[in-house]
Amino acid sequence: MSQHFGFYAIHSRPLHCAYCGSTGSLDWEDVPRDEGARRELVAIAGDFHERLAKAPPHRIELVCNGCGRIQDGL
Repeated sequence: MSQHFGFYAIHSRPLHCAYCGSTGSLDWEDVPRDEGARRELVAIAGDFHERLAKAPPHRIELVCNGCGRIQDGL
């Protein structure tokens, strides 16, 4: 699904936790940059949240609220 928010298109991707079955979605927009388009997160809907990883380099992780597991392959 694609809708417009401001100047750029918003894309939505469904999420499903493989461990406990929680569902939600990620919404992002492709924002043009000098070096090419960059995908920027707009919203997380459903039973998920983001956090910084405990170990360096402290990447952003997507975590299931239902079971607390990090979602891989995003």
